[in-house]
Amino acid sequence: MFPQMDLAYGEGTPEEISVNSYIRWLNEYAGEREALADAVHKGLQIGDEFMNKVVSNAYESLVNSDDPAVRYFAFTLGVLPKQPRDFIPCVEWLGEVSEQSGFVQTPSGIRLGFISRRPDGFWSITPFRNGPVQVSAIANTPTDARCYLGIQMTTLAEMTIDGTQESIRLSGDIGRLFHMTFSPRGRSEDGSGIELSRSYELHLCDTDHGIEVGQTLQLRVPSNHSDKASYSLNGQVTEVRNHEVHVSGTHHITIE
Repeated sequence: MFPQMDLAYGEGTPEEISVNSYIRWLNEYAGEREALADAVHKGLQIGDEFMNKVVSNAYESLVNSDDPAVRYFAFTLGVLPKQPRDFIPCVEWLGEVSEQSGFVQTPSGIRLGFISRRPDGFWSITPFRNGPVQVSAIANTPTDARCYLGIQMTTLAEMTIDGTQESIRLSGDIGRLFHMTFSPRGRSEDGSGIELSRSYELHLCDTDHGIEVGQTLQLRVPSNHSDKASYSLNGQVTEVRNHEVHVSGTHHITIE
């Protein structure tokens, strides 16, 4: 973390700014291990090109060490920090030995992923997403593993139902929240063709949501990329099947 040759600079040069920024970043942590672990969690992207190169070189030197103990130490740097406890999904434990592996799911039964205890005591996490299924993270505890899946695989939305506002959690990330289908609604006014009605299928994390057919529903989900942007869904509830809610309406992006 302190490569002397790389940290050399001339006064008034761009290198001076980069080195000083790196030193300030490093001093924010209690030690070098904590700093490097945070860098790993951020994909080794902590600042400008120079800062990223220093931490990348430090991490690669551990990963490629001839000493297996050092390589294992590098592995532990990627273990997740303690996760927020805002939403702790359920777990369906499997096998004869209790609390060793199981499916993590929402209270409504939507499976978010699979967790399993490793021989070293850490927990492997496999989210259920489209495409190849593989371990994407390692946690210290099963609760951290469950909370991680809750963060990655669900989204908290603001819902207004018949004028009453509340928060509601949906299964999926922002890009997959609104499952849209089309159905014939009748002949268009100009007679040029069949007009299609857009219907959106929402998967709620809780069955005790109180949503009923015929109600007017508005959903707002803040964007991950901008504080001023949000995704909105406005329409009427046409069908409710346990945690599945169908809404006929419109979906758009709002810029405040």
